[in-house]
Formats: sequence, structure tokens, C-alpha cells
Amino acid sequence: MAQFRRSYARFLMWPLLSAALLTSACASQLPTAQSMPVGSVVRAPSGFIDFCMRERGACTEISEATGATGAAPRAEHMALTDQRWRELNDVNVDVNRAIRPETDLQQFGTAEYWQIPTNAGDCEDYALLKRKDLLQKGWPVESLTLATARNQHGELHAVLIASTDRGDFVLDNATNFVEAWSDTPYQWVSRQDPLTPLTWHRAGVGDNNTLTAAIP
Repeated sequence: MAQFRRSYARFLMWPLLSAALLTSACASQLPTAQSMPVGSVVRAPSGFIDFCMRERGACTEISEATGATGAAPRAEHMALTDQRWRELNDVNVDVNRAIRPETDLQQFGTAEYWQIPTNAGDCEDYALLKRKDLLQKGWPVESLTLATARNQHGELHAVLIASTDRGDFVLDNATNFVEAWSDTPYQWVSRQDPLTPLTWHRAGVGDNNTLTAAIP
């Protein structure tokens, strides 16, 4: 996954924006967003497939739960309360602060290696850790999906999407603000299926809905 280096400059503005973020997170007027539309099935990122081979539990929770209960699976959207909105913002900021940006090539000597980081990582690693932290706070696994997009520089970028009853929101290592997916500057490429984690779909709207860009 290409490192989204230039966007980290936005973190320099954090001291000036923190008050606004806290006000937004605690405001009684919760934000709304649309649900991100998805299309046909596409190939999952190879780094994600490799991650699933190493961390099988992170990619099979839904199918295993369905097999155990016999119930038909269905996607769960978290009810977005003030508390849950604060959780999204807190996890986004905490992980962005805790993890040092470092490319897979720098860490592992390979272009693509997905992991749940402990102190350093790149975009998809931030997303995986945020997913883990929100699961520990009681978010349904079906409400937390990974997605890829092209940033303003044409680089492939990965984020976490939280699906709520007020729409889909993006947790991004490039910004400390949680945003509606449609408010980001990205061209969406693909998104993980909420019920079958190894299945990915085309994502987004408009001219970019038929993107055929290769996913590493």
C-alpha cells in the first residue's frame, strides 16, 4: 500500500483543531452520512489475503458465528449515540498518535505487509488497529469494514469504515477527524463485504464506480 506521506502534515494542525474536534464529538447534534454504495465483486488486496492467512480469527468471525447458531447472517449497523460518536473520534485520534508512520518496505523489506501494529505501520495497519479497538468497545464486527481508495496524488490508500444507523463514516490515519465517506477527497476503489470478510466489492459513486485499478 503506497504511503500517504504528504497527508501527515495535517497532523501539525492538531493543537489548533483539538478544541473543535472535542466540541464535535460531544455535540448533541450527531452527524449524518449516506451509506456507501458498492458494486460487483473485485479481487481483495493481496496484503489483506496474506493477513487473513496469518490471522485467521480476524477474517472468519462472522462465518464461524453463523455456523454455530444456524441463523441467517445480516449486517449490523451500530446505533450512533453521543457515546459511540466519541468512541469513533477517540479511537481515530489515539491510534493516529500512537502509531509512527512507516512503510512496509522500511519495516519488513517488502512492498505489502498488512499487520495490527504495535508502534509503527502504514495506512492499512492503522485501519486494522482501529478495527480491533472498536471491536473491544462492543462494536459489531459487521459494522467495521476496510476500504481502499486513490488519494489526491493517485496513491492507493486504506481506511476503516464504521457503518452506523446514521450512515458510513471514515476513520483515516491522514486526518484526526472522522468524516462521512462522501466528504473525503478520495476516489473509492473497493470495500470489504460486511458479512464475508474475504469478499470485496467495487465502492463509491459516479465516474469512479467502474474503476479497474489494480489492487496490490
